[in-house]
Amino acid sequence: RQIRGFPPRAGRGRRAAHGGDVRPNGKADTMDLLCAPEARTRLRRWENLSPFHPVALRLMRAAASDDVPLTEVAAIVRRDAVFAAEILRLANSPMFGFRQEIDSVLHAVCLLGPERVRGLALTVALRRFLGAVLATEAARVCWRHNLACAMVAEELALALMMPSDAAYTAGLVHDLGRLALLASDPNHYAAMLAEAEAKPSRLCALEREAFGVDHCQAGATLMRHWGFPPALCEVAVVHHQPLASGLIGSREIVQLACQTADSLGFQVAGPEPRFDVEELLRWLPDFAHPRIRRDAGDMALTIAIRINTHEIQG
Repeated sequence: RQIRGFPPRAGRGRRAAHGGDVRPNGKADTMDLLCAPEARTRLRRWENLSPFHPVALRLMRAAASDDVPLTEVAAIVRRDAVFAAEILRLANSPMFGFRQEIDSVLHAVCLLGPERVRGLALTVALRRFLGAVLATEAARVCWRHNLACAMVAEELALALMMPSDAAYTAGLVHDLGRLALLASDPNHYAAMLAEAEAKPSRLCALEREAFGVDHCQAGATLMRHWGFPPALCEVAVVHHQPLASGLIGSREIVQLACQTADSLGFQVAGPEPRFDVEELLRWLPDFAHPRIRRDAGDMALTIAIRINTHEIQG
């Protein structure tokens, strides 16, 4: 099985999930969706949502460049003292286990790297985006799925010898649209989650009935509006589409991570599916199997502990 890196390369075709013609990663479909006239209408519906933190957006755009100086990344974070303090608090948490205290933003950037600092910034920004809604049970369930998907994506990337911090970031924002729909009408979205308990596959249809858009489309529209990299917008659109054999890149890792997070007990609705490591391994090249087999037994517990650390630090 071939592997491609982050972000997905343009022009590389893949077989459609249910057969049919090969098309270049579905990008034309994604861009058609995002550029459609109704996208502006969707944005107007969400105009009362909290804005995404500007420091996180600037940091994300800067960190996407391979040659950005570490001092520039640190300078962006320091523009908001409270935001910087939250990132330092996470950097000093048991999640990373540094023996020496990280006492400055530049120190954090040097030790963790720009991509991991971007992930921390997005974590802080997403919490702020949800605001008081995060205290509700529905929001906690959705937030934990988001974190679990990011952590599984990170583990898959390590097994595939691909950039794990970038995979974590892609997993972290894959369900941004769900968080936006939830924040726009918490009570209604919580009722939809309850209705989807019996048949979770209906959730996207329920979202379209209630909001005129499902969380995949909502996420891609908002992320494009905020200036997220195109590769992350695409991940938001396709993460529930069926997997197809072929190249493995950021979108495929997040698709697998989302399904695996569900099967480990971090689903947003419905009964917990059974985690089958063999089903996961069949999508991965042979060289990735030993690490996944080694970690599979403790994966759910490890993720639960890391999520708990996030919530304590929050």
